[in-house]
Amino acid sequence: MRERLGPRFGLANLVASFLINLLTLTAELAGVAIAISLLVGVSYLFLIPVAVFLVWVVIWRMPFPKMEQLFGLLG
Repeated sequence: MRERLGPRFGLANLVASFLINLLTLTAELAGVAIAISLLVGVSYLFLIPVAVFLVWVVIWRMPFPKMEQLFGLLG
């Protein structure tokens, strides 16, 4: 993009891509909080930090083979 349309358009494309990824991440975390809220009966707004922590634990602390088995069984 940058080579064909210039650096300004390339930067605008990069910023737009970042914002879309940020919005998607926010929606995914809110979805996890809503799912937990349905299980325990607490408002999802209180569970968003819990959802963020759970996703962090799964991504950074759980080995990939275990993660694959867990979500394979849940899916």
